Amino acid sequence: MGALASLSTSDVSVEPGAAVAIDVRVRNTATVVDQLTVEILGGAAGWARVDPPVVSLFPATEQTVRVTFAPPRVHTTAAGPTPFGVRVTCQEDPTGSTVEEGVIRVGAFSDTAAELVPRTGRGSRQARYELAVDNRGNEPLNAHVSASDPDELLAITAEPAGVVAPPGAAVFSVVRVRPRARFWRGPAQTHQFQVAVVPTEGPAVVVPGTLLQEPVLPRWLPKALAALVALLVLLVIAWFALLRPTVRSAAKDAVKQPIADLNKKVDALGGGGATTTTVAPTTTTPHASSTTTGTSGTTATTPPTTGPPPTAATTTTVSPFGEPGDGRLAVSAPPGGANAATFPIAPNTVFSVTDLVLQNPQGDAGLLQIRRNGQVVLEVALENFRDLDYHFVAPLQFSPAAPLQVRLSCATPGTGQPNCAAAATFVGFKKAA
Repeated sequence: MGALASLSTSDVSVEPGAAVAIDVRVRNTATVVDQLTVEILGGAAGWARVDPPVVSLFPATEQTVRVTFAPPRVHTTAAGPTPFGVRVTCQEDPTGSTVEEGVIRVGAFSDTAAELVPRTGRGSRQARYELAVDNRGNEPLNAHVSASDPDELLAITAEPAGVVAPPGAAVFSVVRVRPRARFWRGPAQTHQFQVAVVPTEGPAVVVPGTLLQEPVLPRWLPKALAALVALLVLLVIAWFALLRPTVRSAAKDAVKQPIADLNKKVDALGGGGATTTTVAPTTTTPHASSTTTGTSGTTATTPPTTGPPPTAATTTTVSPFGEPGDGRLAVSAPPGGANAATFPIAPNTVFSVTDLVLQNPQGDAGLLQIRRNGQVVLEVALENFRDLDYHFVAPLQFSPAAPLQVRLSCATPGTGQPNCAAAATFVGFKKAA
């Protein structure tokens, strides 16, 4: 009691975007009328169609059902053999169901697209473009990138020159275009070029591009120089016409009141009816001076000032944190590893760090930490910076018991580098504890 099924063929081939059909003969081996359901199992179930999917058969009768396979032409359709199954299920006796197996062989196809961003670049020395290569086929893409210009006036390089992309993926290549000759002045010159993506299998994809070569001296430079000269002339005129007389007048006003006060003191020393000597705003060397009165004829002598002339006091400002000091720690680590370096601090000394500069010259990826006695004070991801500086209002203080340590954890070194490398330069003050 149950059902039987047989395939017209168990091995069939089809190309993505096309369709192929096979016949399935279904027989009711039960003693009662039964309804049989036909369905496809396996990876081909998503793009297979059964017509009709359900048949009703009398005992010992059979009917032919057509199964159509139509794999879509997309990168998700895997190339190569794909096993499938045809299951016939009995409604009256589910235990009497049966499954017939087969293989459908899906062909491979190539579909490559490329785009140059930007399509038009500008520059006097070089222009940088990005070439996006998109693999829309269902097999891996292995292609070579080449470029040329019809006039042979450009030097064009692509990095990387070879690209590999799995199905449905996009890869990028940097294209640099440099003119072989330069010019200093004049309008921009237009150069046309082509970038070709040549797969190992399938046709090549050609993308056009344009370079607008600009002069070495930009157009705005003469106008900027003329404006700068005019500004300098205006500044000179303003100095002689406005600022210089104002400065002279301010200087005269500044000494006028002290001279007037000094003249009053001289008048007071001479007394009433005396001949008054007015002090002029001149610089003199101290000598004995005398004042003659008109009434009694007596002479008052002022003793000369002795001793060296007064000098300005020199004031030295001392930081409350001590004497200035600095240092630098460089650390390197292999990919996936870590390493640390410690700055030595003299016994009974406190090192106060006020400025800190972190350096990542290779463009590595990882983690850089500033530690104090094993505790993390500052933590920065390497991929977020090349040079990074910090300035602290309240300094970070370190001692021999809690020294300054730089720790590097390497995730990915920069391009072409075997190890990650980073450094920290610090400036501060050293003071006895």
